Amino acid sequence: MRVSWFFSSVLLLGLAASCATSGEAGPDGFAAGGSSAQGGSDQAGGSGGAPAPAPLQPATGIALGEVALYQGVKVSLYTAANGQVTKRNAPIIQGRDALLRVFFAPKPDWQPHRIAVRVTLQPGQGEAQVLEIQGTPGGVSTDEDLNSSANFDIPAALLDGTLSLRVELLDVEAGQGDTSGSAWPVEGFQALEEKSAEGNFKLRVYPIRYDADGSGRLPDLGEERQKAIRHAFLKRYPIPGIELELGEEIPWTSKVSANGSGWQSLLQKLVNLRAKEKRPNVYYYGLFLPTNSLASFCIQGCVAGLTLISPGTDDPSLRASIGLGYNDEMSLNTILHEVGHAHRRTHAPCGPFGQLPDQIDPKFPYKTGKIGVWGYDLLDRTLKDPAKFFDFMGYCDPNWVSDYTFNALFQRVVALNNQAAFVHGNPTRWRQAWFDLEGELRWGDIVERTLPPVGEELTVSLGEGPNARQVKGYFHGMSHLPGGLLLLPEDVGTPDVLDAGREGRFYVRGRP
Repeated sequence: MRVSWFFSSVLLLGLAASCATSGEAGPDGFAAGGSSAQGGSDQAGGSGGAPAPAPLQPATGIALGEVALYQGVKVSLYTAANGQVTKRNAPIIQGRDALLRVFFAPKPDWQPHRIAVRVTLQPGQGEAQVLEIQGTPGGVSTDEDLNSSANFDIPAALLDGTLSLRVELLDVEAGQGDTSGSAWPVEGFQALEEKSAEGNFKLRVYPIRYDADGSGRLPDLGEERQKAIRHAFLKRYPIPGIELELGEEIPWTSKVSANGSGWQSLLQKLVNLRAKEKRPNVYYYGLFLPTNSLASFCIQGCVAGLTLISPGTDDPSLRASIGLGYNDEMSLNTILHEVGHAHRRTHAPCGPFGQLPDQIDPKFPYKTGKIGVWGYDLLDRTLKDPAKFFDFMGYCDPNWVSDYTFNALFQRVVALNNQAAFVHGNPTRWRQAWFDLEGELRWGDIVERTLPPVGEELTVSLGEGPNARQVKGYFHGMSHLPGGLLLLPEDVGTPDVLDAGREGRFYVRGRP
């Protein structure tokens, strides 16, 4: 485990993994010392634990301003103003690395002197792990300045669902003033109450060979690009890990245009492929290159990705998306965004381009679509300012993840991982009807479902005149284009005319 303490823009040396030694004062008078939990990000624990800490007294003239944990978004555990935080804005996730920040609140009578920050981690079984570093705080800690707080890396292996902690400020040198607020909790330990995701996030990526122009272009899905995809999800998604599978190559000979033409047919291909998948908690994503470069495809704006979106559905076949597969940051952001739609997330309210009014999340808590709370990149070790960063489910940059989306995604991940263990009923068969606002109706495949159909329920009229019949259908719109997928009973046949109620009247191609 690596531990670091930053004061007044002075970086203190981090403790190396498995280190449990006292630090020496550096040339600027600061030291990183004390003891560290055994292990690092790939290993935690070990026999014997750390040596017993020195018997220091509570710190004088300074208090804990805040204790917060970061696994992507800031989660306050304790504040000087309100004490222990009982209603958290996001979960603490088992098996996911975390940054623990200890904020300082010097009192009016504070006289700068060296103190120790001691964090004691108590697992449900085994000996306590004691982390301690020393230095002289330079003033009040602030959110935007990592150098102003004491920072501890907590490896995923310690966050096993049983971890409790205690945070103390202790005098290393003599000071003056009272000692109130120098420990949390005042006595004993506070349980972190980590939540289990019930498994890793599972993503199956398909390379689509684009041959509409005879090029046979394929996206780069080599080791480096797969690593970039994994890291993108690990940074922003509330998951302990990601299992990335590489699917077989899919040939495609129809044109896909920047204005949205052709996208629905390609999405239909992925949806039908996903419908054959037996695991309910696996997401499919198809990547393709309609031109040689993003600049040439998106010269006047473009659709970059597409997903069937229906917040009320548990239809596993809808866990499929497609997107541009250029080797750039935008394509990575598109994967996160579209898979977010497949997790039943609609749009954050930022950026008018491509947003249909009924696909903007009315419950999103931040009016401008920003992230709302401080974020933290566990891999790049950088903070994300809520005044500057937008939620990745919107259309604005730079983007990160809000606590609202982080929490909602976690609930969905848990639900699907639990669903994988359920025994479902006998499958029922449904006819797909794909349609758009150009007046085209395209009958799709017969698909099987083991869960009752959900989605927007519509009364659908099939055929014309006295022979017309009415049935119930279940509609799923698309993330960035009009139209969508309608599921109908298997026995509807393939009539030439379909009236989908509020969605309007549609005809097979070639009808007036």
